[in-house]
Amino acid sequence: MLPSRPTNGATVSVLVADDDDGYRHAVRQTLESWNLGVVEAGDGLEAWRLLEQDRSIHLAIVNWLLPKLDGYCLCRRLYEYRRGEIGAVMMVGESFVQEVCRRLPDDGAVCLAKPFDGAQLRRSLLSAGWMLARVGGPAA
Repeated sequence: MLPSRPTNGATVSVLVADDDDGYRHAVRQTLESWNLGVVEAGDGLEAWRLLEQDRSIHLAIVNWLLPKLDGYCLCRRLYEYRRGEIGAVMMVGESFVQEVCRRLPDDGAVCLAKPFDGAQLRRSLLSAGWMLARVGGPAA
């Protein structure tokens, strides 16, 4: 089980859900450098449990292919359960971006092609995380 609470004392939390430890760690480091709290999940069911339990999570960065509950189903649940409260960024392999983006809910989920750098991640956060911008997320 991964940490379920941010470890850097930040009040705004971002969920990073990816079964690839390396990607999850890299995204965590980038977000924490922007003074955002990060909670992690290694599969879709763990991510869903965290989203149900922790209302301080304002953005979910989710891999498309997750064990136990895929990213698409996770985003659908997310928007049904917390519509208007949370943004979503879907990480997806570059060759599948167009297909995945067509299937996402129309509630503002943003696709982010893997691999990506910090600048691309920041642009995705600003596109999907309206609440992050209001509470002090990464600068534009």
